Amino acid sequence: MNKTERNTLSKADIVIIQYGTGSLPRLLDTMNVFKKKYGHWPTKVNVNSDMLDAIKNEILSPLGWKMLAESITLTAINEGTIIAADNSRNEYEYDSKHITPASNKESADYWIWGCEVWPESN
Repeated sequence: MNKTERNTLSKADIVIIQYGTGSLPRLLDTMNVFKKKYGHWPTKVNVNSDMLDAIKNEILSPLGWKMLAESITLTAINEGTIIAADNSRNEYEYDSKHITPASNKESADYWIWGCEVWPESN
């Protein structure tokens, strides 16, 4: 990719390789609901190992993965779920209730990457 091509890409295009429904929206939903419920971002997220592999190797670019991993502790688990937690033992387990933040500045994708990366918006 040359400098001109890089300058025409949005920030979301730089951190995301593949859009679609699935693992990343579920992860972001879980984090958004946790924040809405407890008033702060989780410090760690337990994610099904297959989902975590897909996010790292198929959905996010290396930069996108680095930014995610620097924002929150990610732990692979064998169960097919996502659980956001903090150091005070507050937890929220994903349950497929989509939360639309009041503004993208309040959403997990904006917190992690500084831009909106919801598949629905791209």
